[in-house]
Order: sequence, then structure tokens, then C-alpha cells
Amino acid sequence: MTEPLVLRFHGAAADYIAYEGREALAESGAGTGKSFSVLAKADYVARTNPGSRQLFARQTRVSLNDTILPLWRDAVLGDKHPAIKPNSTIPFQHNYTYPNKSDIVVGGLEDADKVLSAEYDRIYIFQAEECSLEGYEKALTRLRHRHTPYHQITLDVNPASKFHWINRRWPPVEAGESQGRQRFCYRHEDNPTLFDHKKGEWSEWGREYVMEILGSLTGVRRQRLLNHLWVAEEGIILENWDPTRNMVSGECAYDEKRASWMIHQKGVLEPIPIAYFTAGVDWGWDPDPGVLQVWGYDSPRWHPGIRRFRVAEIYKTKLQKEEWADRAVDLWQKYDIRFFCCDRSRPDAIEYFNRRISHAMGREMPPIAVGQSSLGGARMKGSSEIREGIDLMREGILHPTTGHVRTLLMADAFPEGKDKNLLKRGRPTCMEEEVTEWVYQTLNENDPQKEPPPDKKCDDHALDAARYDECFNWLASLVSQPRRESTWKRGTYGESWVKTLKTSWNSLSRKQKQKLGRRHLPVQMTREVPPSA
Repeated sequence: MTEPLVLRFHGAAADYIAYEGREALAESGAGTGKSFSVLAKADYVARTNPGSRQLFARQTRVSLNDTILPLWRDAVLGDKHPAIKPNSTIPFQHNYTYPNKSDIVVGGLEDADKVLSAEYDRIYIFQAEECSLEGYEKALTRLRHRHTPYHQITLDVNPASKFHWINRRWPPVEAGESQGRQRFCYRHEDNPTLFDHKKGEWSEWGREYVMEILGSLTGVRRQRLLNHLWVAEEGIILENWDPTRNMVSGECAYDEKRASWMIHQKGVLEPIPIAYFTAGVDWGWDPDPGVLQVWGYDSPRWHPGIRRFRVAEIYKTKLQKEEWADRAVDLWQKYDIRFFCCDRSRPDAIEYFNRRISHAMGREMPPIAVGQSSLGGARMKGSSEIREGIDLMREGILHPTTGHVRTLLMADAFPEGKDKNLLKRGRPTCMEEEVTEWVYQTLNENDPQKEPPPDKKCDDHALDAARYDECFNWLASLVSQPRRESTWKRGTYGESWVKTLKTSWNSLSRKQKQKLGRRHLPVQMTREVPPSA
């Protein structure tokens, strides 16, 4: 008979396993083993407390599939564990029942009324920095099952802004336990796969991961994932971003009765019809990923109240242009995408997109993939193309005067999941992870630039794709519609606005102009450019 595996925990992991207080905070950067220790404690509680009931939660149920649940099933339970249902797969097993009737439920806080309708002995919230204080306090009220010696809720977090509600709620680690709360700060030395405690030195994998992979990070991400610090972003570009406002839980599905794609939001009875889809593409390889996003617009024409929803995002490394074209054809056939607005640094890839889509259509057709169009100085001082669309993106996140939210991201809109190479390196894997770390470059006092550009060290691949798509749609609307009164002060558009806009229009081919006219300009097409501000 095989002897049971004996686990030995070190440092903060050992302290957390022994902790019996009501609220525990397990915090650290990437790769310290905190999630494994949390799962190991949950397994121990289930084995030693018959009839106990525990909850594994994250902001969305789908997000558990790529991270926590594979670790839970492979490293903690094992393939032959009786709690794993026969022929079950991770997405479709929502509870793990032990032979002693202990039960571990898996759920997402986006459906809090359903998940938190039951009573629990222990609750574990992973990536809790995504969770709201309201959701956390609601979870606290469900600790009343009374089948374990004590009740406990654990937050598994990576450090975020020092002003985050989690950092404010828990006392500093030096203060120990206070009001039934204690903070446990894990370090990379606590992970036995990274650090050999018998020899007192890093393992080969530990040196590679900590020194090379995490050591290559920069800025705020380095401070958080390598140095385990709660730090605020300085000079964040999209400072009006709010995930509770700009993230939407639900799905985008085709309604046969209405013959239209619909956005179904959780908690909202009336679905939102989608008028058309477009896509943004940013090329990449490795270590920088490529991104393909699909955006659905709820109106056939651009107007002040239009909304756009990110319904799909592929964020991957090491994909050739042929592989990107395969995905583009699949998405085009599914959503009937009007155009792909691409990074124009790869004209060969753009041309290949068009050839592949024409081949799928079975006939020659006007180009659907086009290079991104420059807005010039239309909304912001400066000539850098990266800065040209920043103000338009800010307005989409939250309009400064009307409060309208144009840009909305569907949660877990990742048909191919998260890139495992990027997860391993601790780098962003989607647009919402890039937003909070996209900052301006720090300029020296003697630097001649009056306005700092975005920091080139930041990951902005999904943000670029989103910017290409939004700017192209906005530019197309200017061609056919009179410019609405601007909410921005005179002089902020720059002197080169008209010239740049004309150049952008003239750079399009005849077929591209015809396509814009057919798709976006149902009224008489005009090539007149609005006067400068």
C-alpha cells in the first residue's frame, strides 16, 4: 500500500494553515505557492470534517477553469480521487463531494444570489482583488453551516493598488491578528519547488523563474509580482477605468426569433441587440503576444449614446499569420464582421487576411482587413499615433460631461482561454489586465517633450487593438455625419487636424472607400471634411 504523501509548509503558508480566525488574507506576487496552500487546507477540512460545506469562488465561474481548478484536480486531489466525477471535465463539475459527505462547491460571484444562497463553513475567494467589498461582505454572511470547529473566509490575492479596499481592511502583517483578521505575506522562499530548505538555496527552476522570468518584469508589475508590494499606478493613462462599471457579466448569443445577436447581461431582463460587429488586430509573436478582438455595436450609426461590447478576444503568443487568418475567418463567419482594423506595420498579414476571407467567401470581394487610420491631432495635442486615440478611449470609458459609458467588456470573452506562457511569466493575458498598468513614461526635468508619451515597457497589445477599432469606427462616422458640438476646449484639437484627417481618408483605396460608403454611409457619401475646431 502506498504511503500517504506528507506535506510540509514553510513560512506564511504554515502560519495560514494553522490560523483559526474569521478573515484570512493570503497575499503575494506570482509563484509563491499560496493558492496551493489554500487548496490543501480546504482538502484537509473536507477530509476531517464530515458533512462540511465549502466554497471556491472567483469573480466569474469561467475564470476558475484555467487556473485554480486544474491545480485543485491535478496537484491536490489526483486523477483517481473519489470527489472527481467519472468522465467529468473542469467546466462542467460544479461541486466535489467526498465519501464522508463533505462538499466543495465551485461558483462565480457574478451570480452571487445563486452561489451565496447556501450556507458554508469555509469560503475561499481567489484573485480577490477583482471582487467588490459588497460581494465580500455578502459572502461573510453565509458562514453559518456549523460543521467545522470554526468558520473562516480566505482571500487569495495578488497585490494591487495601495488604495484597494482589501489593503485598507486588513492590518499590516507586523500587527498580527486584529478584529479577527490577519494578513499572511507569502514569499518565493515559501514554495519548496523554488527553494530547497534543506540546502538553503534556490532550485534550478527557482533561479530561472524568480531571477529570469519575474526579474525581467518592469514598473508596477515588477513591484507587485516580484516584490509583493501594494503600489499605486503613477501616471496611469486611462485613469477613469472602473471594472465595476466597464465590465459586464453575461453572454453574447444569436437570437433565432429576432434574427439578431443579443447581449444578455446577468441581472438585466431586457437583452441588448447588436447592429454590427467589427474587429481590431495587433500583431505579435513572442514574448509580445498578438491580439484579435471582436466588438459589437448596438447602433448602425455612431452617435453620442452608442455602446460597444467586446464579445471575443484572442490574446496569444507564437501564432503565425496563417494561424491568425484561420481565427479571423472563423470569427468573420460567426459574427459577419464588417472589417478588421489592423496594425498597418504588417501589410503582408493584412493582405493575407483579405485573401483568406475572399477564399472562404468563394469570390473576389472588397478588402475587409484594413490598416488602422490615424486621427491626427483630432482629440489630443501631440503627433504620436499612440496618443491620437487615447482621449477617444477615455471618452468611451466614461464621458467627462454626460457620464455615458460607451466601452464595455464582456467578462471571460476568451474563446481560447488564457495564454499559459503569459500566465507563467506573470504578464497580462487580456485587455482588462493591461488597463491598470498602462502608464505614461517618466520624463527628466530637462526633457524637451512637454507631454510624456506612453511607457513603451508597458503591455498595450489589447489596448492597441481596441484603439484601432474605436478610432476607425469614429473616423468613418465623421465622413458621413456633420461633426457634433465638441465638449473639449478650443485649441485641444491641434492645428494639423484637418490635414491629417484628409490624409487618412485619401490613404484609403477606392474599394475601401466604397466599402465604407456601403457599410457606414447609407446617406449620400460626402468627402467634405468638417472645419477645424
